[in-house]
Amino acid sequence: MNEGKKQPLVAIVGKTNVGKSTLFNRLAKKRIAIVDPTPGVTRDFLEEIVDFQGTEARVVDTGGIEFSPQEPLQSAVERKAWEIIEEADLVMFVVDGRASLTLPEQELLARLRRLGKRLLLVINKREGMTHEVPPADFFSLGVENMLQISALHGDGIRRLKEVVGEALKEAVSEGKLAASPRRSKVVVLGKPNVGKSTLCNLLFGRERCIVSDVPGTTRDAVTIAVDTPFGHYQLIDTAGLIRKARLQDAVSFYAQTRAQRALEEADLCILVIDPLSGVTRQDKRIAAQIAEHKKCCLVFLNKWDLVQKLNPGFPQARVEEWARRDLSFLYYASFLVGSALDASIREKIFAALAGIITRYHQRVKTSVLNEILEQELTELRTKGFLPARSKLYYATQTRIAPPCIRVYTNSMDEETKKRVAKIVEQALRRRLNWEGVPLDIELQRK
Repeated sequence: MNEGKKQPLVAIVGKTNVGKSTLFNRLAKKRIAIVDPTPGVTRDFLEEIVDFQGTEARVVDTGGIEFSPQEPLQSAVERKAWEIIEEADLVMFVVDGRASLTLPEQELLARLRRLGKRLLLVINKREGMTHEVPPADFFSLGVENMLQISALHGDGIRRLKEVVGEALKEAVSEGKLAASPRRSKVVVLGKPNVGKSTLCNLLFGRERCIVSDVPGTTRDAVTIAVDTPFGHYQLIDTAGLIRKARLQDAVSFYAQTRAQRALEEADLCILVIDPLSGVTRQDKRIAAQIAEHKKCCLVFLNKWDLVQKLNPGFPQARVEEWARRDLSFLYYASFLVGSALDASIREKIFAALAGIITRYHQRVKTSVLNEILEQELTELRTKGFLPARSKLYYATQTRIAPPCIRVYTNSMDEETKKRVAKIVEQALRRRLNWEGVPLDIELQRK
């Protein structure tokens, strides 16, 4: 982790359905958290960097706290919420301004006070009433800092950011804020229950994502900042991607939408596959989306410990071999076999990610590109693999992340262009290390 003063942490807490996720989305200025009338929709903890009047802070949206939860999953949610609260520099305690205070809310406030946290009481759902006197119930709490807002409509949000900014400056006045590093966005994808959250907890270094045998436990796209000797990453644990026909409710639909958006915004994808069930149709659908969006990819074949238990002595190379065969359209991906329960795999994964990210930003000199193409394509033309009438004059790299190679040619029809582009890509991959990275080959008439 970075040395020195960490970025301040702001935790949004409160009981279920008081508007915490709506406030989080409003502060982040985009829809990240799933918002739905169903109580307990937020199970995991979403994190976003927010600028509070010149002071950047990590804002975390926690699950609702009810006290005496009946379900094991809700117990896990509340346990994680308290871990976040204990780390926080400031706690936004959100209440519903249209309802009376409940006993759990009074107990929650009492516990927050015992922790000695900087506390801001945020009275939500006060549309058009943010300048009026708050309901008498809330004065009885004796909280010094109190604000009325409407997270849904944006009323009072500017004042909220000013107050939080002032509190954070006071909180960090004794130390120096660490510079925020450039983080590579890494999204963890896969079908339900292949071990995505377990893997994220391993990579994070401690339990942050809720792990359960119940399918669909992860609903939001959970963001975790990780700093390692191999680089700085923003890990995103997503809901298991399933077929649209199997979406049963609005929450499932929004969970899939968040996962899809995380894929589109990511620099690199980790596709988690369970080798015990083989590469399934759903695995192939997800892999096809990764290839379609031209995202860097590491395929992690999880649960190797179970494979060894069932088949002692079974070679890892065989597992990787059949996975590459079944995911042939994701030909550029890097593959790794291991177990998310094995701590030693953590360093191997981060080393693999660092290599992929380095190649993702790699720039090759024009002279090197043309030397490789001249040697490779001359041999291919001699063997008859390259169309006789196609002429390739020279090549140059026009961008990085992802790398784009533009090749100037004579006039070609579309079918010939596709064939020649594939030949050029194969030639470059044979001579240069682009493992895990998609290449964009542009053919342009000279």
